[in-house]
Amino acid sequence: MTSPDFQARAELYLGSDWPTAFTQGPRTFRTAAKAIRFAIEEVAPVSLRGARLLIGDAVFSGEAMGWLYRSLNYPLPHKHQGIESTSSMPPHEPREIFSMDEFNYKASAELFPSRRYAKTQQTRYRRFATAAEAIRYVIEDLPSNGRAGSFLEVNEVRFEGEAIRALYDAAAYPLSRQKIAA
Repeated sequence: MTSPDFQARAELYLGSDWPTAFTQGPRTFRTAAKAIRFAIEEVAPVSLRGARLLIGDAVFSGEAMGWLYRSLNYPLPHKHQGIESTSSMPPHEPREIFSMDEFNYKASAELFPSRRYAKTQQTRYRRFATAAEAIRYVIEDLPSNGRAGSFLEVNEVRFEGEAIRALYDAAAYPLSRQKIAA
């Protein structure tokens, strides 16, 4: 993912899914940074599921907005200092965004199931020796209804939905993949 122009005008669509967000129409912000801050700090998490941020020709999902907000390139102060893990870093330090290429598949991982579906043995909290094993479990073994709202935490970074799928589909994924229906 490349870093957008945080000072460019942006349109923010919010909704529990994309059709709902599109139907409700966009909110326009003077800067992309303000749109991202509004989405992450003020909006209910359910509205980020179908969210899209348009900055010029670039489109970012709700999850991508979270990555941008936590990136070192994000120019605005965070409302909740607990969200910003690099707030003590001096402003002159080199800054870069989260990169899938640098993801550590060997790091340990935790699966936090959706509260809605955490009632079965298959959808309970689990720890994994490696992130690769956790990703494989989520994509290949976890029922699709158990994935909704569940997330993986790897090195204090949360991944859910499309991000887990992207890690599974990445060329760097170290385990063999099952053939699964899309």
